[in-house]
Amino acid sequence: DMLNLHVHWGTDTAGVNDMIYDTDDGEANSYVYDIVEVVDEHTVRLHMPAKADGQVSYSIGQRSYGKFSVSNCDFFLLDTRGDRDMHDVSQRDKPGVSMLGQHQREWLLREMKASDAKFSFLISSVPMMIPHSGAGGFEADEANKEEAWTGFLDEREMLIDAWDEMDKQVFVMTGDLHNSFAIRVTDNVWEFCCGPHNSVNHVPELDESNRPATGRFQFGPRECDIRWSSYVLADLPRLERLYPHFCVVQINNVFNMPVKQGDKRLVAYPHPQVVFQYYDGWTGELAYAESVSLPRE
Repeated sequence: DMLNLHVHWGTDTAGVNDMIYDTDDGEANSYVYDIVEVVDEHTVRLHMPAKADGQVSYSIGQRSYGKFSVSNCDFFLLDTRGDRDMHDVSQRDKPGVSMLGQHQREWLLREMKASDAKFSFLISSVPMMIPHSGAGGFEADEANKEEAWTGFLDEREMLIDAWDEMDKQVFVMTGDLHNSFAIRVTDNVWEFCCGPHNSVNHVPELDESNRPATGRFQFGPRECDIRWSSYVLADLPRLERLYPHFCVVQINNVFNMPVKQGDKRLVAYPHPQVVFQYYDGWTGELAYAESVSLPRE
């Protein structure tokens, strides 16, 4: 269950959010190492040698993803941090660069292929089809800024192709971007993002590669269809960019058809539906709804 070894920076100011402390004064071995092998109770073999001998403070990461099922739905809780490779925006489709890591990716595809669930919900902390390349209307401070699957196009495309071949509807539920959107990726794959909840909206023109409010959008090799989104214009003052939304997901597997009014008799739909309903966070009014049902044969 061990994921990696994190040797800590080791200074008294470690973790303080101030660039004046970003110096070379920390522990020489501070790094995140892959654990290749557990040799014995006190020894692990790492993917690279340490730089120096000595005593260090460290922590060992654990794998933190899982799955549960309800009726005809599978829910996959993904870890998009623990085993993530470093991206490179100058080569977003670099082969082998992974958001999930090989262990988690193989587990996910194996479980999805073996399941007889008709709907699969994948919970991802970061968006899949829209770049996260800015910070609330500010240009990114770093040239390599990216916080989305658009920095991992090789793995993203491999996953979408694999999901598209499965006999089920796949919904990638995402966050982190400070906007909400409903995106049709393929006939079988969708992305539904919800945000912000307690912060200012991102500005699509600046922070999301100038994607449209609705319509066709392509970033990387695959075009997608933005069916709806929250959207703020760049001319709004920062503290006026407060348009939160929340999403309610309703799964319709059965309908009530009693023989007598007031009784209850549940009848299964031949083609169950999932309804995604976005509401205005201030007023509670319905802003948009998307219904996805099983395909007709």
